[in-house]
Amino acid sequence: AMEAVYYAIPVVTMPGFSDQFQNTKLMEERGMGIRVLSDDMTGNNLYNAIQEVLNNIKYKNTLLRMSSHLHSLPYSTIDRAVHWVEYVAHNQGTLGLTPRAANYSLTRLLSLDIYLMLIGICVGLIVLTLLLIWCIRRCCCVKKKTSGSNPSCGRNGI
Repeated sequence: AMEAVYYAIPVVTMPGFSDQFQNTKLMEERGMGIRVLSDDMTGNNLYNAIQEVLNNIKYKNTLLRMSSHLHSLPYSTIDRAVHWVEYVAHNQGTLGLTPRAANYSLTRLLSLDIYLMLIGICVGLIVLTLLLIWCIRRCCCVKKKTSGSNPSCGRNGI
């Protein structure tokens, strides 16, 4: 997308997976080109999209305007890189720019404590459920044992 803007070249996009669908939709909405989805992919549709991009001046004008904005940025990429290298050298590091997460332990960074707590709660609920089922079964079998042997209660009526 940046190359299309930099050189002011309208594009026909064909998203394949992941974020390409969103990116190509934004490009189409901003007038940078036309998106052709794989469901609509036919030779005729692709040909029509290419012809539209080549012959409709609105795409070229939009990209010329965007390219002009990009080229008129106050600093070039090299100037920005030099600035940040000099900044880091002058300040002996990037202490003020370091995110707080850089100092987190792995447990906190990956939220392992939260996951372990959730797993513990789930295991606890399963154990409590099994214990409750065991108690109910034992209680029912004891009552039925007094009225006679109940084969569904397991070994020796218990």
